[in-house]
Amino acid sequence: YRPDLIPSQRALEKEHQEQVHLLAGTPIDFLLLETFNSIREAAVAARAAAATGKPLAVSFTANADGDILNGDTWDEAIRQLCDYHPIAILVNCVSEAVATKALEKIRNSATVPFGAYANGSGEANNEDGWRFTTTDRIDKYLHSCSLWIELGATIIGGCCGTNPEYTRAYSRLKRG
Repeated sequence: YRPDLIPSQRALEKEHQEQVHLLAGTPIDFLLLETFNSIREAAVAARAAAATGKPLAVSFTANADGDILNGDTWDEAIRQLCDYHPIAILVNCVSEAVATKALEKIRNSATVPFGAYANGSGEANNEDGWRFTTTDRIDKYLHSCSLWIELGATIIGGCCGTNPEYTRAYSRLKRG
């Protein structure tokens, strides 16, 4: 979650090529490249993933304005990633409100299915990674999922702080 800590181009290429090489030999349906905070790293990962011949989807984390965390725009991300033919563009590991703002921007330039898998109950914590809360936020999450569907999202899921109860609840939502 620190764009200033993104490794060098050479390190990114080495790491992502190694990861996709390991995964491409397994019986997976597609590669989900997720939680990127910059186009630069996502493009390196997408290039490596595309070279395997496996389908790929790319997901970013976003800032409070709904742009990619480092300030890159969705328009530019989608433009740069189209060369790798992603099957979906997503936003993840953010609050429902930030996911909604991001989807409002993504829908304007998306040429492939798009969606969100936001965080549920809890909050980011530097020591634990994620600190769960006991507050039941499923109704709030479902409201956000309904908004995402209205915005055109066809992929909805859950990230940190969600659980099978969330999945059961949003799986009952119907489009259109």
